Amino acid sequence: MVVSKMKIKRIEKGKSQVDLWMETGIPQWRLSLIERGISPKAHEAHKIASALNVDACKLFQTIVKVSGIAGAQAQTSAASKND
Repeated sequence: MVVSKMKIKRIEKGKSQVDLWMETGIPQWRLSLIERGISPKAHEAHKIASALNVDACKLFQTIVKVSGIAGAQAQTSAASKND
């Protein structure tokens, strides 16, 4: 089971989705979608991060796992752009 960083931080802070809704103005149903993997809009990410007292980039960063031939090509392409 995968749990979002947002949900982990929210629970660590002792807040419910309703608490977060009241602090951010983002409806509870939308917060639920974001916790389940829907990407937040920029203004939503900043409001949520502020309410949880964390950096928005760290809270919503995406890690992309690249594997196989396509992954090797992507890594080679990225490396050549940095040269």
